[in-house]
Amino acid sequence: MKSAGVDIRPTSHRTVDEHRCAVDRLGVSPRVRSVPIHSAVGRVLAEDIVADHALPAFDNSAVDGFAVRAADVDGAGRAPVRLLVSARSVAGRQPVPLHVLPGQCVQIMTGAVVPFGADVVIPVERTSGFVESFGSAEVTVHSLDSKSNIRARASDLEVGDIAVGVGTMVTPRPGRPVRRSRPHPRSGRIVSGCRCALDGIGDPRPRDRTRER
Repeated sequence: MKSAGVDIRPTSHRTVDEHRCAVDRLGVSPRVRSVPIHSAVGRVLAEDIVADHALPAFDNSAVDGFAVRAADVDGAGRAPVRLLVSARSVAGRQPVPLHVLPGQCVQIMTGAVVPFGADVVIPVERTSGFVESFGSAEVTVHSLDSKSNIRARASDLEVGDIAVGVGTMVTPRPGRPVRRSRPHPRSGRIVSGCRCALDGIGDPRPRDRTRER
């Protein structure tokens, strides 16, 4: 007997790997369907999901601290540097253009937009003396970090990059509707032979006989 041009006649001479290859050559492919997003979870992508925006969408801070100009704190490892806190950048709000001028810094939260002019974020643990009073504040930077603590725009994904590839199981992770997907393939089992017995028929059976439930 042949199916799709592949010989699937029973034979005792095939190995398990040979049988697996024969099945793979059948070329059976689940039907591609477009389903509502709430029905797509657990299905398999039939097309790539391409990034339509950069990730991250902007330079953002990896820590809570103060965004500064590296040139202003270059000597902080030898002697503390005191800076004027000119503004605050908070995550989750509509970004407001902020600028860091010489001698200034911006208090910044994790995930918030890094202000223009800043190229280093000093973790709050490496500072002291932050006291806000009458709209102005100062902070003392005691030491530098070995990293900039800035996550650059598009450091994970650029526009046009493949965010999730075809063949991936659909989860909420992509964060966008899924247009085309496939269900998981279904398989059946056929059990035969004199060593098989239906369960629960009552008469004694050898202990090494396979029972079919």
